[in-house]
Amino acid sequence: MDGKCIIFDGADKGNWFCAIARASVNYKEYIYDGCITVVFNNIHKTDVYPFHLVTLACLLQRFKENPDITIKLKSSSEILNFLSKDLRFQEYFSNEGTNYIPTDYKEILNLWRIIDDEKDSYSYSVVDFLKREYFKGYDLSGICGALQELYYNVFDHANANGNAFSMLRFDEKSKILYVAVCDLGIGIAKSVREYDNTISSDKEAILKALETGFTVHSNARNRGYGLDNIVSASSKARIISKKGFVYVYYGERKGFDLSYSFDGTLIYLEYDLNNLSLDETIDDFSF
Repeated sequence: MDGKCIIFDGADKGNWFCAIARASVNYKEYIYDGCITVVFNNIHKTDVYPFHLVTLACLLQRFKENPDITIKLKSSSEILNFLSKDLRFQEYFSNEGTNYIPTDYKEILNLWRIIDDEKDSYSYSVVDFLKREYFKGYDLSGICGALQELYYNVFDHANANGNAFSMLRFDEKSKILYVAVCDLGIGIAKSVREYDNTISSDKEAILKALETGFTVHSNARNRGYGLDNIVSASSKARIISKKGFVYVYYGERKGFDLSYSFDGTLIYLEYDLNNLSLDETIDDFSF
């Protein structure tokens, strides 16, 4: 960040997220003449993944919580066209707002503002998206179940007041499904540490939330599977909340301390779909 602009220089995830975290807290310092200008340098649209887009969406929504702020994006025409014309970002943050807009990119299930009464239908739309384009006849129930649990967790723990977004992208060559969910609520780490005040750090709080069957009992509908069920279905997962960062690689979990704090939760998942089983649903039966 420089002067009165918030600057993202390149798509490196660590630098990008650090800028998101700091700008979400200090954004009022970057208001000039009623406007916040966000600049993207050295970024191509092929560099941009759901990780970048859901965190950016949360930041823009934070700006729009102040109705007197105008948002201006500056970058190459390629990035601006990708955001405004292909993904239609501005329609999510207009006065009317919207929760979901389809895109012509067959590999992208576009940004979704996580709304309580749409969470089940959206998780099933993920399966429809994959089966329609790539995996017709394959069993995707595990992914559907994990994403349902993920969206339930957002509502059970985040208290984000509408500042929560999800997005997916499928890489056809590697057959990796990228899923990112971000909210600017109270954060998993804070929620868990308030439930158990013996936990001494945010990374330990996230690791606790990943234990099988752990729940803070925040909602009667919570089924007790929680984050463990979500990350166990993935090949890789990254979870950031407050000053805690947990990286999961094929079941192995490691926690790290961040030098800055993120007031919310980011969950970034990778699903390896190279070895899916065939769907065993019986379409026809006769004697």
